[in-house]
Amino acid sequence: MTSISYKPFINDHELMLYPYAPLGLLHNQGEWPDPKYNLSIVTFASAQDINLIEWLTYHQALGVDHLYLYCIDDDPTELYRQILPFMLGEKPFITFHHYRFSKANAQIYLHFIHNYIHETLWYIHLNINDYLYFHETQKISDFINKFTNLNINVVCFNIFLFNKKDKTNNVLTTKQTTLEAIQSTNSICTDTKFLIRSRTCPYQYIFHHLNQSLDQLIYIDKLFNHSSNVLQQNMKKYYENFPDNTSSFITNEIITQVTQIAYIARLCDDTTNKDSNADNHNKEKSLSTLLNLYNPEKIWQKTLKKAWKNSFFPYPLPLLSIISHNKSYHQSSAPENYTSEDLASLLANGHIQGITQSITQREADPWWEIDLQDNYIIKIIRLFNGIDLNIENMQNFIIKSSENHTDWITRHHKTNLNLFGGTDGSYYNWLHPLGIKARWIRITVPGKNKVLSLDQIQILGMPCKNFYVP
Repeated sequence: MTSISYKPFINDHELMLYPYAPLGLLHNQGEWPDPKYNLSIVTFASAQDINLIEWLTYHQALGVDHLYLYCIDDDPTELYRQILPFMLGEKPFITFHHYRFSKANAQIYLHFIHNYIHETLWYIHLNINDYLYFHETQKISDFINKFTNLNINVVCFNIFLFNKKDKTNNVLTTKQTTLEAIQSTNSICTDTKFLIRSRTCPYQYIFHHLNQSLDQLIYIDKLFNHSSNVLQQNMKKYYENFPDNTSSFITNEIITQVTQIAYIARLCDDTTNKDSNADNHNKEKSLSTLLNLYNPEKIWQKTLKKAWKNSFFPYPLPLLSIISHNKSYHQSSAPENYTSEDLASLLANGHIQGITQSITQREADPWWEIDLQDNYIIKIIRLFNGIDLNIENMQNFIIKSSENHTDWITRHHKTNLNLFGGTDGSYYNWLHPLGIKARWIRITVPGKNKVLSLDQIQILGMPCKNFYVP
């Protein structure tokens, strides 16, 4: 029996129905299938977009589920090479297509809504210089669910303009990313960007009006009867006689609330700023203050700090520094052929070895002491144990402080028998929330026939200049 291929008939059927419905509905008997993603971004990109990887990483860290990326270069190889890490694994972050006719944005958009719109519950089209911002205490999933439950079809995101802090230097430093070099221009666009519920997308209308701009394709009553901004205010009147009715939706009160919930930060140069239908709010200095508090850079910095979660050593604390280097050190005793001063200094040389660097003789109440040579406000003392046969020596110890080397105050006494480590990340961390004033710090192992042994000691604090300690 000769096998018959039905593929040509299926393809013909799909082409005939192309103007009427997305592919996902045609393959599911006209019903919307369950989406794979809550929120997706559609974008057009080039290998020349210098901030592309940062832009992708930022939105992935923000909580965007998926991204549909269309390459508009003549040769897609370089861009594909750059984004390849985002396309690996069972659930890649990016769906990639090469569409090299850069002026055919409407056709690219149609390709997305025909082939992929059924995969995502909501989607938004962004340029590579547009950054979504959600307040850091708000999950994207909660934001999406709120508008889904309210039966909203379109959520309009206000656009705030940002530019470089240093306009005279067009080159970022090696330690600086695009987001770390931006500042607010105190300007807000009258245009908005649309987060669209996929199943309400006016597919047939778009197919028959591809000569219009992407945003104009969405300005239809069917969608905007059920539209809102991020504050859940209906936006139908906003686009009636646009832009004449926009002023009532861009008041200082509304702007204040929007910046603290969600918006789009658009990175621009001076030319972009002038051509963006932007309302300048320079007279309202509070806008600049708000955008300094609530902006994508804050989320980016918070994301980068996650690098310290798997660090064996702690995140540097603001205002505090290690004050125990290059000071005067002593300990109660030392093994033969060593001086107590030389051995004691090894515990504050800044080199964590993972093994015991200094040890006393076995004696009663062995101690180690540092003279900071001035009074400091001390907030943290870290003890790094040698992970070797000496690890049990420090099960029990006392931390004392003094301002005059005569009167000593007990600050901490470890009495449990729990072991602690060092280079493995389980070092002992003593913290005083307010800080103590001291010049000398002494660590003692109490009892008879005891040994003090450690790998490293770090004391963190700040100069005592007029610092009030209760």
